[in-house]
Amino acid sequence: MKTEKMLYSRTEACEVLGVGSVTLWRLVQRGELKPRYVGDRPMFSRTELARFAGIGR
Repeated sequence: MKTEKMLYSRTEACEVLGVGSVTLWRLVQRGELKPRYVGDRPMFSRTELARFAGIGR
């Protein structure tokens, strides 16, 4: 049984969205993308990435 990841690292989120790390942080700073923190590591939920990308609308 294959399970999908629920949280993605910064690098993985960049790959999923097709953007660079600077663009990712600009999106976070503008409030367009909201990370969740695991300790001090920002992680991006699959739901948040899909919402931003407009998947499922």
